[in-house]
Amino acid sequence: MARDIALLFETRGVPDFVEVTTPEQGRIETQRIGCSTVLNPYLDFPYSGHAFLIEHRSVDKKTGEHTREDALGITSRTPQTSLTATRTDRQPRALEHRKPPVHHRLELR
Repeated sequence: MARDIALLFETRGVPDFVEVTTPEQGRIETQRIGCSTVLNPYLDFPYSGHAFLIEHRSVDKKTGEHTREDALGITSRTPQTSLTATRTDRQPRALEHRKPPVHHRLELR
């Protein structure tokens, strides 16, 4: 299944979400998230919402060292709710101890 999801994102276009952090801790980090519902009819996963790819890139400003980590997975959330949650999770919350919504997620590495 991981190969199928990786193949799906090989020819990806513009990511659905991009975030570049400020170099506060001596590194510049970039996250790109891609979502697709193309595989849903073929997945044997309960309540499939979409497949996703999260690309995490980091550059250490002192050493110039580049790191790369990719995560593939399937979630029961729709792409719209996942991306909305990603954007709002970065903002300060009035209630820090709220209960997270229940959803199914499978990450493949």
